[in-house]
Amino acid sequence: MRFSALLAALLLTAPVLFATTIHVPADQPTIQAGINAAVNGDTVLVASGHYIGNIRFLGKNIVVRSENGPAATTIYALNPDSAVVRFVDAEPHGAEISGFTITGGGYSGIFCKNSSPIIKNNYITGNSCATDNDGGGISLKNTHGCLIKGNRIYDNSATRYGYGCAIHVGDDTSFSRNDTVCYNLIYDNSCHGADIRILRDVDSLEIFNNTIYVAGWNGILYQANGRVNIQNNIVFNAVTDGIEKDWKFSGTVVCEYNCLYENGQNLDNIVAGPGMIYTNAQFSDIAVHDYSLRYTSPCINAGNPDPKYNNPDGTRNDIGAIPYTDYPRAIDLNMFPDSSSHVISQIPIFRWTFYDTTGFEAGYHVDVATTGDWIRPDMWVSGDIVTGNNFAPYGGLPLMGGTTYYYRVKIYNGHNWGGWSLGSFHINGIPTVPSPIHPENGAIALTPTPTLYLRNSLDAESDSLSYDYEVYSDSSLITPIISVNGVAQQPDSTKYITSFILSDNAHYNWRARAYDGYEFSAWSEFSGFWMNSVEQPPSLFIAISPNAGDTTHSYDISPLFTWSAATDPDPLDWVYYSLRLTTDSLFLNYITVDSIFQVQHVINGLQYGAEYWWNAAAHDSKGNTSWSSNVAHFWTVIPGDANADGLTNVGDAVFLINYIFKGGREPVSLKIGDTNADCKLNVGDVVYMINYIFKGGPPPKVGCATMRQQMRSNTTEN
Repeated sequence: MRFSALLAALLLTAPVLFATTIHVPADQPTIQAGINAAVNGDTVLVASGHYIGNIRFLGKNIVVRSENGPAATTIYALNPDSAVVRFVDAEPHGAEISGFTITGGGYSGIFCKNSSPIIKNNYITGNSCATDNDGGGISLKNTHGCLIKGNRIYDNSATRYGYGCAIHVGDDTSFSRNDTVCYNLIYDNSCHGADIRILRDVDSLEIFNNTIYVAGWNGILYQANGRVNIQNNIVFNAVTDGIEKDWKFSGTVVCEYNCLYENGQNLDNIVAGPGMIYTNAQFSDIAVHDYSLRYTSPCINAGNPDPKYNNPDGTRNDIGAIPYTDYPRAIDLNMFPDSSSHVISQIPIFRWTFYDTTGFEAGYHVDVATTGDWIRPDMWVSGDIVTGNNFAPYGGLPLMGGTTYYYRVKIYNGHNWGGWSLGSFHINGIPTVPSPIHPENGAIALTPTPTLYLRNSLDAESDSLSYDYEVYSDSSLITPIISVNGVAQQPDSTKYITSFILSDNAHYNWRARAYDGYEFSAWSEFSGFWMNSVEQPPSLFIAISPNAGDTTHSYDISPLFTWSAATDPDPLDWVYYSLRLTTDSLFLNYITVDSIFQVQHVINGLQYGAEYWWNAAAHDSKGNTSWSSNVAHFWTVIPGDANADGLTNVGDAVFLINYIFKGGREPVSLKIGDTNADCKLNVGDVVYMINYIFKGGPPPKVGCATMRQQMRSNTTEN
């Protein structure tokens, strides 16, 4: 009989006595395959990695655990319309999932119904729920003795109005009892309900030692008819209520030893018990989600004094999810010599204050990484440094501007190493170089105090920028004539009106640089401009030729008009000319030749023996005009007037005889000397003139002689 009883007992406990560990992926390729192969009492041990697939425990009393923790092991939902992990087959209290990042669920991250699992030490993030009475992170329905402990539950959402974005307990049709939610960090979840919502028939629910940073309406919303015990929690930043009890429900809320602050109102429809705190909990660094307590926190040793709530080291309970430890601690982390938000040095110095009640600082260890998940410190690992210094110069890879880095420090007191203290710092990004946009390079400024416009710089930190301007008048660009600092940035572009009058018709160069309050950008390229605030006409000039200056009839009927060059003092301006010619000195009637771009011009077809007056005008591109300072006049030659005295008589015959036979002065115009128009200047022209003067012969003609030397030789031959 005794043997039969013993055999029966062995058979009942056989699954536990012969429990095995199934390794994933060494023994089974997937987590679900490991669960399928497991029997009650087994452990499915999962190696580091990323695993895709929704899992279901199938009613088994097994443990599914990662080897290296949630930062190294992630389960992604394959079916986004389902929970990532489901306990829906009456799993007993021994069923456990721990050590995973659980993400991508569309019907909660973990869904529990008719079961009592243990959910601990997980990161539950990036999950959502759009159905009635469910939670974005975890849903509990008809659960009994479920334990949710030591999890980080963040960045989850519940899109239906009023539901639990982190944890939802209960619904309209089931009864949950004796569940416990403790030591969880809950932050940055979004919904129009509460981070923890309790609904309908829920009894004997324990919610203690959680830290809840509310990103939505409520921290804890109680809408049930049973009893809930809310103790030792930190709840802050709620838009409406830190903890609320819906007045329509008859349940009992025991609310004691909680720290509530920065909520719309801390309590709604709840009678506060003893030990309540309504001041800042003083976390180490909320910016990097370090919710450990600073040594000055009012939450230390302020939780429920009942020994059942004591900290793991046996001391009185500390309010919140992370008990304060009295091991050596680096506090008041800061950077030297810069602000942590704008570090300029490439070798910054990490500094801290040593805090310990049991010893003296004897060493430190500093890690620096590009991410705050601390999977691995990829920038610098100082190692354990034995020293009493409370600072450490950076000694890792080059730091990049505009980048945020994360660091952690732990301290040694000669006996023990303390926990990590977390911090972050940002390497200041130098502003980009501004761009001069007006005046453009090579442009002309029209006011004596021109406005200099630049295109604004960009700054990685969106700091308020100011600008320095420099203006140079010397081509060597050595000494600025204007140097101004701290011109505040304006929208889109920034302008600076020069501080004193610039010289007209001069050339200037200017440049700018940006300043973000910490570092200067490089100087921009120079942009040059001309100063032309006053329009000026071309300079004075004179009409040169033809200009007899006496009564000499010496110019051909197609004279070349010449004048001195005019210049325009205005930069980049240019000059062209016009010529005005008349036969009356008052210029009552005249002809005009426009758009002459040289200082000479030929006019053909003038009358013989006529008197002319002329002048010229210089014009610039802006319409300004300067006239020549003189009016020139001249006479055109008379046919037969070889000596150019304005008469046709025997003196012209004598002049030709002297030229032909005695080498005398040439006629002013060879054509005038060729009186018989035979294209030769010889004795025949003298005879022609004598016949005209003394015998009434035909008048002199305008000849066609063109080459003097040829004419002289022809004359000699005749």
